[in-house]
Amino acid sequence: MSITVSRARKAIIALVAAASIGAVAAPASAEAKGWKHHHHYGYGAAAIGGGLLLGAIIASNRAYAADCWIEKRKFYDAYGYPYFRKIRVCD
Repeated sequence: MSITVSRARKAIIALVAAASIGAVAAPASAEAKGWKHHHHYGYGAAAIGGGLLLGAIIASNRAYAADCWIEKRKFYDAYGYPYFRKIRVCD
């Protein structure tokens, strides 16, 4: 897998996660039956926008992914059997 695909995938995942968090954090609309002064202040839109902004900032953090790659390394379990695991290696 190339580094470009990995970064693009991370950015998409971060944006989807930020949108999900923003949607969950947004307050549900209450019914205004019988209320004379019921206001919606737009907190839901602000939460979604803030979540998207935060996700974009996290996804654009180039210092996290600079000069890193994935390698398969050999490890041994408690019984001495070998197994391989993919790990991130950075300079």
